[in-house]
Amino acid sequence: MSAARQQPRVTVRPNRHTFALGAALVAMWYAAAAQANGAVYLLAFACAGMAMLSWLHARANLRDIEVQAGDLIAETRGKGCRLPFRLNSKGTRAASGIEIAAANARSSVFVAQLEPGAPFRAELILPTTPSGPAQPSLLLIRSLYPLGFFTAELRLPLSRTRKTMPLPEGDLPLPSPVKTDASKSAGTVSFGRRGVAGNDDFAGLRPWQPGDSPRHIDWKAVARDRPMMTKQWSGSQDTEVILDWNSLTLDDAEKAGQFAKWIQDCEANAIPFSLVLPALKIPAGLGPAHARRCLEALGTLMPHRLPDERASRQRIPFVHETSALSSKGTLAGLCAGLALTLPPMFGEVSVIAMILLIVAMGVRFHGGRWCAPLARLAYVLLGGGLVFAMENDHRTMEAATALLLVFIGAKVIESRTPRDFQVVGLLGWFLCMCGLSLEQSLVWSLHTAGVFLLITAALARLRRGPGQTKKSVRAAFSLMAQALPVMVMLFLFFPRGNEDLVARLARRNSGRSGLTTNLDPGSIATVALSDKIAFRAQISGDQRIAPRDRYWRCLVLWNCNGLSWRRGAGGGRSKPPPPDSKIVRQTIAVEPHGSYWLPSLDRAVAVEPNGSGAFMGDDDTVVCNDSVDNARRFVVASSPVPARGSLPGTQRSAALRVPADVSERVASLARSFRKSPASTDQDVMTAALDYLREQGFKYTLEPGSYEANGLDEFLLSRRLGFCEHFSASFATLMRLAGVPSRVVVGYLGGEYSERGGYWIVRQYDAHAWTEVWLEETGWTRVDPTAELNPDRLTSDLETSLAGADSAQALSRRTWWWRAWSESRLLWDKLDYEWYNRVVSADEQAQMDTLSSLGLGRTKWAALLVILGAGVVITALGVFLWLKRTARHPDPAARLWLSVCRRLAKAGVPRQPGETATAFATRAAKEFPSAAVGLMRISERYNEARYGATHQNINELRLAVEDLGSRLKARLPLA
Repeated sequence: MSAARQQPRVTVRPNRHTFALGAALVAMWYAAAAQANGAVYLLAFACAGMAMLSWLHARANLRDIEVQAGDLIAETRGKGCRLPFRLNSKGTRAASGIEIAAANARSSVFVAQLEPGAPFRAELILPTTPSGPAQPSLLLIRSLYPLGFFTAELRLPLSRTRKTMPLPEGDLPLPSPVKTDASKSAGTVSFGRRGVAGNDDFAGLRPWQPGDSPRHIDWKAVARDRPMMTKQWSGSQDTEVILDWNSLTLDDAEKAGQFAKWIQDCEANAIPFSLVLPALKIPAGLGPAHARRCLEALGTLMPHRLPDERASRQRIPFVHETSALSSKGTLAGLCAGLALTLPPMFGEVSVIAMILLIVAMGVRFHGGRWCAPLARLAYVLLGGGLVFAMENDHRTMEAATALLLVFIGAKVIESRTPRDFQVVGLLGWFLCMCGLSLEQSLVWSLHTAGVFLLITAALARLRRGPGQTKKSVRAAFSLMAQALPVMVMLFLFFPRGNEDLVARLARRNSGRSGLTTNLDPGSIATVALSDKIAFRAQISGDQRIAPRDRYWRCLVLWNCNGLSWRRGAGGGRSKPPPPDSKIVRQTIAVEPHGSYWLPSLDRAVAVEPNGSGAFMGDDDTVVCNDSVDNARRFVVASSPVPARGSLPGTQRSAALRVPADVSERVASLARSFRKSPASTDQDVMTAALDYLREQGFKYTLEPGSYEANGLDEFLLSRRLGFCEHFSASFATLMRLAGVPSRVVVGYLGGEYSERGGYWIVRQYDAHAWTEVWLEETGWTRVDPTAELNPDRLTSDLETSLAGADSAQALSRRTWWWRAWSESRLLWDKLDYEWYNRVVSADEQAQMDTLSSLGLGRTKWAALLVILGAGVVITALGVFLWLKRTARHPDPAARLWLSVCRRLAKAGVPRQPGETATAFATRAAKEFPSAAVGLMRISERYNEARYGATHQNINELRLAVEDLGSRLKARLPLA
């Protein structure tokens, strides 16, 4: 086998997976821009960074491979030719996922792991054709490791074959044998007959052929159950057939085939033959070796060649990618990653689609007839039909995600080859984006990051051999760590998508917990069962808000129907607050709830424009220009002092509108609150509150269900209710008594985070209260719930319901409860910072960050130059890191290699294949003062590395340290 004179260069080029990744990145960018979601931007930049750096890893995977190819050895044209080759890794790291192929080869060779110092030998089978002169061919070594998005190639040109053996063909008669003697034909062998002189020498045995004389058969061997053989003798005179190339006038191809046929006939009939060619003469002989030699000599005159191919342009299919079966471990890793992308979608995406995906994974593991094409088609049709039937709006992101889950399930069922699983892995990355679009909290973001790394490890394992799970996981974490600088720079400097350039993704949020736009008996009690965060509010200037002012306004309801209230008409803009009133500025980060309202500290007077889409609505509320489908952050100013003035006639009419089906008993009760014609609205309000306090009304989270017209039952008999019952009934009584009123829905209280300096308002803080119009003060807040249960103003819902002296309230004074609260608040602060610095990092936030870095006025062209320079520097660092010498796994070998490096720097390098003892002996001659130490090191190394026990590693370490201290003046330390 002859080595190539010049090793080929590694070329890395994109493939179809590269363009698929590009499409996925564009989709991620669109989703991030449409939702102003910094977490999705971060995921897209992580994918882009890992893909870019995988180019360097793909190149490094083949960089240290040495390729040696032998001569093309062609058999008969029907059998093709054999191409032996050898691969060797000259580096210190194993190469992974290598396929060796050639144009029109009947198969390729795949090497899962090529370890350093362990050459790999194999051969390819190539076809031959009898047309024209021989042309160059090539040997192609390529790999898609580590992530499959780039193809690294080594192309080794090959010279044409000189050992082609022609196929026997032709019908001309065999030339007549001629007699020769020993002087003319030395070495002639007689098969089956003695020479005339009678002094023949025995020349060996050959397999028996029909026509051989029975007296020349080795009967002794037959008697011992051995194959029948015929004896051969050498004689001084015999006959032979002379095959002369110039004796025929056929073309070269036909002539070579006829001579091969004659050689076959001579072998069959045990007739010695010689071959006379224009530049070669082969003496007479007989046997397989002689026949092969003659056929190879004929092959030099054959016009056979390999199929014409251009080494630089030839496209050779990647056989392993399209035909090899992936392992169960890779399948399990990808399926686990796909399954773990589903939890963030619970409550948002159709459960049917999730179940179908899980079913598809189970079907793929069990295989069988369920994986047939018709079964897959039925799966897609059934799944698509169910999703279409279950979704009310088919244009939403949730509906599209559900349909995508069905298609991914079909792809999982049909996946068999690495190319199929590459597509599944890329779709898994895309599902991570879908999860981040639905849930952006820190805990779910960390969950998505783990799933992303799991899918990345499965892609890396896709082209490794069995038992490579740990190395694949290590490769995924290594790629992620190297991509972090690129990801951060892209996040800081890459331009955000302008929301005006992309359409808003339609979203429905029926599964989210939050306030609705209507107030019905039990509606707020249902919300209060959840401990999810509704929003966080940071008060500027560290202003402390008194408990009686911690009312967060969201909605104002005008249409009255007893215990049920609707928004309706009648709202209007309030007058500005008095100039001397106190203004409280809040930065509020609200969680997605799918409606248009935004919370604010009662009462909102102005909203700062910051690109959040928030603006002032009617009735001192803040609204959004579209549904709050993603986390939003906005700045609002509030004034606790109500605006004074006269109530417009339209609002007064709306605020006094009463339901038509109110019973006479309730109407009479309302009229009783105005005890005399001189009673003011303030007197009526006070009398109604006294009625609630004195008539045994009880505040409870479980008041039971009320009928549609349950106002009578609540006010006159049962007297059990939650905040929505008290506020709705009180406002109705005020209207029946002639006092303008309305219902406000929002939140009360909140938990203050000392670490973060902000208020945490949860869903269980949901509350409803009443506002009545008093001529002296304007719209005045009246909270019947606080009148009945004053603890609700200073404590959370659960404590206020249980009582200040309850066991639960007492348990909150223990150290473990305080530790738990501190831990919870610390985590919430991290979550809040994650939202402020990453999730809400839209175009405006990016500009603010650049301004804080002193780059606020820098043009985008200059920022892109900075970004490009940062990416190049990171890529250069990764390139140098990949070129480093790998750390040997054996500690004894690492110590010995450190000694070898010291000696090499001193001018005594170790020779290839030189043992530790031989090298130490040679080095001791150069450094006599260190001879004892070098010999001790070699002995300890041999004992620690190859001995029965490895207990001498400490002695070896001490010997190496002693040598370094002795030779420090002369030998530089490694």
